[in-house]
Amino acid sequence: MIDNPPMKSGPWYQRYVSYAEEKGLVVSGEFKSADYNRNITRGEMSRIIYRGLVANGEKITEDNKDKYIAKIKDYHSTHASMQDFILKSFQTGIMTGYPDGTFGAGKNATRAEASIMIHRLIDPSIRPKVDLTSEVSINRNGTFLDHKGVPLTFNGDPLIIKEPTAIEFYNKTMKLIDGNKDYNFVVKSYLNYTKLSFLPPGSDNLRNYSIMVTFHHNPSGGYVERPYYIDYNRDSPQNREILKQLLSVFFPTKTQQVYDLMMEVDGYNAFVKREGTLDGRKYFIRDNQFEGVVNYIYKK
Repeated sequence: MIDNPPMKSGPWYQRYVSYAEEKGLVVSGEFKSADYNRNITRGEMSRIIYRGLVANGEKITEDNKDKYIAKIKDYHSTHASMQDFILKSFQTGIMTGYPDGTFGAGKNATRAEASIMIHRLIDPSIRPKVDLTSEVSINRNGTFLDHKGVPLTFNGDPLIIKEPTAIEFYNKTMKLIDGNKDYNFVVKSYLNYTKLSFLPPGSDNLRNYSIMVTFHHNPSGGYVERPYYIDYNRDSPQNREILKQLLSVFFPTKTQQVYDLMMEVDGYNAFVKREGTLDGRKYFIRDNQFEGVVNYIYKK
């Protein structure tokens, strides 16, 4: 039941704003006075909707989160502060995207859209369900996106994707680094593989990489069976921490064990190697002949 907000002094809408703040739908100071005389964006609407769901006690599952994200083509290019709001409003079916697969968080919400959203918020039975059965991991063309949401190409053509898990693990890795400002990230694609390099802030010299992750999306030769590898080049506490996070993408329950094995291999000793299977996935760890250590990661 929605109460009738009491009268307040000030503009005609003040009592409704005060009521929204009281119910936690809007945070005091979040909007300036001038904002109430402009159109509301779809992102701002999703934020209010999310808070309304929480206020109503609705529990939003985290199941299939990556699949829902994959359905929103502009998720990664949306400001980080809005990503969770647009995801939850999309996941629950209260807000849907545009025909091109984008959500359009920065676009204005129309009166018609707002009325539909409010109706769906009040009555869950009319909310459309998102079809996840025909999931596309990154976008409808199966093309990798860089950390800025730009599709990757090779010589102007879309990447050839013959290893389907490459997109899955690439997507998880890009999600992991989202918002990270400790490195300068450089993504470079070739005919058969894509490299993600972690560089010191302000550096564009690929030779200075701290860590490099390679995804063979069109593997050949030995890379058909081991399409990924992590090249750990420069040791530091910060790099060690991000290495653990990267390993968790491939070895979710055995991260520490694989990490310890990599730390055992001396980058200057060409005779030290480690290989085995953890989390059902084979690994082959060796020095990289110059400095650091490489972990070749196999398919399951």
